[in-house]
Amino acid sequence: MTDRIWRTLLKVAVHLANLVSNLVGDDVVSKAVRRGVLRLLGATIGDLSSIHGGTYFSWPAHLVVGDHVFVNRNCYFDLEAWVVIEDHATVGHGTVLVTTVHDMGDRFHRAGETSSRPIIISRGAWLGAGCTILPGITIGPGAVVAAGAVVTHDVPEDALVAGVPARFVRSLPHEGSEHLVLHT
Repeated sequence: MTDRIWRTLLKVAVHLANLVSNLVGDDVVSKAVRRGVLRLLGATIGDLSSIHGGTYFSWPAHLVVGDHVFVNRNCYFDLEAWVVIEDHATVGHGTVLVTTVHDMGDRFHRAGETSSRPIIISRGAWLGAGCTILPGITIGPGAVVAAGAVVTHDVPEDALVAGVPARFVRSLPHEGSEHLVLHT
C-alpha cells in the first residue's frame, strides 16, 4: 500500500473517530472510550486525563497529554506539529491550538507555503474558554491565558495574560489561595 493511500485511510479513521466522539456523552465510560480511540490513532494520553466531546483532533499521533489534564468541549487541535499538554493543565471550551503557519505569498495568493511549529502547554497551566494559541508557542508552568485571548508570544511561568493579542497582566503567586474566574 502506498504512503498516500495509507495517509488517506488514516485521515478517514481520524474523521470517523471525531464524529463518534461527538455522539457519545461526557460520562466516565465515554471519556475512557474517547481516550482509547485517540490512543489507537497514535495519541499519548495519561490515564487520569479527561477529554470532553466535540473536540476535533486533526492528527492524533502528534498529541501528548500528561496526567490529570482536563480538555473541555468543542476545542480544535491542529496537530500538523506536536502539541504537548503537561500534567495538571486545563484547556477551556472552544480553545483553538494552531500549529500550522503560512508564509506570505505573492499578491495573487497571499497564503503561501505552510510549515508547522509545536505548541507546549506546561504543567498546571490554564487556558481559558475560547482562547487561541498560535504556532510555536510555549505556555509556561502555572500560567493562565484569559478567555478569548490570542497568544502570539511565549507566556512565562506563573503569568496571567489577556487580550488580542495577549499581553502580560500580572504575575501569579506560586502557592494559590487566589481565586480567578475565567469560565472554562
